Amino acid sequence: MADYPLSLRVMKRAKDNIRFSRRYDLKDEKIKLCIFCEGTKTEVNYFTSKKIELRKSNIEIIIFGTRLSTEELVDHVTKCIQNTPDLNGPLNEFWLVFDEDNNKKKFDDAIKKANSLGYKTAYSIKCFEIWFLLHFFNYTQNSAIAASDYEKKLTEFLKYEYKKSINIYDSIKDMEPEAIKRAQKLLANTIKGKPLHQQEPLTTVHLLIERLNNI
Repeated sequence: MADYPLSLRVMKRAKDNIRFSRRYDLKDEKIKLCIFCEGTKTEVNYFTSKKIELRKSNIEIIIFGTRLSTEELVDHVTKCIQNTPDLNGPLNEFWLVFDEDNNKKKFDDAIKKANSLGYKTAYSIKCFEIWFLLHFFNYTQNSAIAASDYEKKLTEFLKYEYKKSINIYDSIKDMEPEAIKRAQKLLANTIKGKPLHQQEPLTTVHLLIERLNNI
C-alpha cells in the first residue's frame, strides 16, 4: 500500500540505532510492551496519555497506529518483530488493539491467530468507544446502543462534543476503576460456544489497562 504503516518505519530506525548503541547487560534491559492499534487517532491518543501518566521506569511502552484492517494487523506485528531484533527479547509483550466493526468471522479468526502466536488482544465489539462508555454506566447486552449512537451518547456524558480525533483521557481517567469492573462483568457473562463477534457489547481493553497499571 502507498501509505505504508508508520510502525515499520519507526522499527527500522530503532533497528539502525541499535547498531551504534552501547553494549549493556541483560539486567539493564527494559521490558518492551508494544501496543499496535488498528486506528491512528482514538486509541493512540488514549494510550499515549495513559503512558505519560504512568511514567513507568521499568518498562518501555511503545504505541503504534497502523491504519490496517483487523486481519492485516496480526501479520504486520509478526513482520515488525521479524525485522527488528531488538523486539525478540523473551520478556517483551505485544498487544493488538482492534474492533469488530462488522468484520465478523475475520474478527474471530484474527483473535485466534494472534493468540496462537503469543500476542495479547484488547478488542472491542463493536468499537473502542465501548471502553469509554463503560466509564459512565453499566453497559450490558440488555442496554446495547447502536454503534451509530456512540458518539452522541459520549457527548451527553462528557458535556462537550465527542469526536474520534479528540483525546478524552483526562475527562474519564478518574472513572477507570469502575470501567474495569464493568468490563470484567461483560467478559464474565460471555456465552460459551457463541461466536465472539455476536457477543456485543464486549471489550477486553481493560486487560491491557490492568497490565499497564500493575506491571
